[in-house]
Amino acid sequence: RQMSTCGIIDAVTVRKLGYTMRMSHWNFFKRYGIIKVGSLFWEKGIDFRAENLKICEKAEKQIPEYIKDTFKIKLWQSGTNLMFYKAEMEMKLEELLMDSWQGAAKRITSMVKMWLIRKNYLKM
Repeated sequence: RQMSTCGIIDAVTVRKLGYTMRMSHWNFFKRYGIIKVGSLFWEKGIDFRAENLKICEKAEKQIPEYIKDTFKIKLWQSGTNLMFYKAEMEMKLEELLMDSWQGAAKRITSMVKMWLIRKNYLKM
């Protein structure tokens, strides 16, 4: 009885289903929100729970079918307070996050190079 009120039984059930990763909705959005749209993070009144679902759906579409077929349940679940996801889903989310960061780095680098070239051109 005490274990059920503390949530231990629920935590064990979630772990048995294979959802090894869990994160609160807000922390999930802070970490992976850039995957969807970079400027979305700064909008006021945004429903980050709904955006988390869209982020997970986008990542799940990019996971190969043979990986999805090995599991009888979804690769992620959205709870009331937490996002639960499997290790395969985390790998794909991290890959998408790195792609987003690399794209941003390329844009910043090109802008700095453009500024330096323009600065040297104006000195001539």
